[in-house]
Amino acid sequence: MPRLKAKAILRNKGFGIPIQPKMRYKLTLEGELNITPYAANQRANYYLVMHVGNLVMSGEPELEFRKEGTYWRLPAILTSPDVGHVGEIGEIIVDAQTGVVAEAESTPIKEMEKNAESLAKEKTL
Repeated sequence: MPRLKAKAILRNKGFGIPIQPKMRYKLTLEGELNITPYAANQRANYYLVMHVGNLVMSGEPELEFRKEGTYWRLPAILTSPDVGHVGEIGEIIVDAQTGVVAEAESTPIKEMEKNAESLAKEKTL
């Protein structure tokens, strides 16, 4: 089974794993994902271009495990031709099995637009 090159972060979403300082856990998960990190990035980018604008792109995907399924969490990043990476304006959640953007759990489009405007003014683009 090929290894994923994306960062996988286990977020404590109902797994009941106590988070305490100086404790060490080793957890092995095995399974198949239908959506690779690359495919999740493509789907998030398509969503952002279609709903927010062409100067917004997704960043590096992180794998998130929940009781209800496995998801890719990707930052939504404002870019500029002159500056490059300006900053994060929200996040996109992509279902790792279906590839569908979980709009209800992603940052709302209006909020991303507002964050992008504020960030652009702050950075004087």
